[in-house]
Amino acid sequence: MKNSSIMFGIVLVLSFSAQAAAPSAFDPFAGRWTGKLEYQDYQGTGRVSIPVKLEVKPSNDSTAIWDFVYDDFGKPVPSFETHVWNGSKYTVTTKGKPEVLSYTSQDFAKLIALKIGKSVLTGFEIELGAKVEVRRTITLEAQKLVTLKETRLKGEKFMFRNQSIYSRQP
Repeated sequence: MKNSSIMFGIVLVLSFSAQAAAPSAFDPFAGRWTGKLEYQDYQGTGRVSIPVKLEVKPSNDSTAIWDFVYDDFGKPVPSFETHVWNGSKYTVTTKGKPEVLSYTSQDFAKLIALKIGKSVLTGFEIELGAKVEVRRTITLEAQKLVTLKETRLKGEKFMFRNQSIYSRQP
């Protein structure tokens, strides 16, 4: 009886270890990043650039927390997002916001398999009171991450909305 209890304990510990070590779709993005966010100023005609820090923390095989801190001209502004990839759909939920952004991609699975490359996510959202098509391009290199968001009204050309360029931190 004592040996079976010990064996059960070992199996239990090993199964928890295996679960904790399970690969995540977001492992290639995991870690700390620093960079800048450049965005289209809706109140003006130009673009604005601010520093940003990002930490990507995979939480299971299909989910990761993207924890941002923007330096809004000396004032830190946090943004906490949950990213989920289920093999055909990519969703982003931002803490404190009711909407869930939903995208499809033909090439995100390839990006995570190769751990490097480019992927395009497409979806829709409301921008300035109108439904717009969104194109998010994610480019991942060993030490660099670039996210580009472009939007368009139906039948129009895609327009720049924002771009973040990050360097991986040790």
